Amino acid sequence: MVEITRSFAFDLRGIAMTAHFAEDKPHGMVCFQELCETLGLNVDYQRRKIRKDIYYADRLFHCLKDVRCNGKSQKQKKLFMDIRVLPLWLLYTNANRVREEYRDTVVSMQEEFADFLWAIHRTSTLPPEILEKYPGI
Repeated sequence: MVEITRSFAFDLRGIAMTAHFAEDKPHGMVCFQELCETLGLNVDYQRRKIRKDIYYADRLFHCLKDVRCNGKSQKQKKLFMDIRVLPLWLLYTNANRVREEYRDTVVSMQEEFADFLWAIHRTSTLPPEILEKYPGI
């Protein structure tokens, strides 16, 4: 099983998170359980939702993580998510279910992500004559 080799804390617009790295994983990861608990989301529901989605299914995986239990450090198997899909997962998370203290932050990120995606795909979605006639679209 993959083992976490290094970690560092980071702040995602006021949401305290930790990025984890492992030798055989080329990208950072976030502990899915910790992420859901921080946001006040039901871990089991979110895990089932992701496991059903063909895009996300292989972006959740188990790793061994050092945890403190009764004053001793021990390794526990935890579920992790590839950090690169964090923005997309947040985009599709129901903000009404997010802990109130983070709700506005999540909604703000969702709006930015949606605007960003639209900016990338609008020229391939709309015909050029519409884009010329309505440049603000």
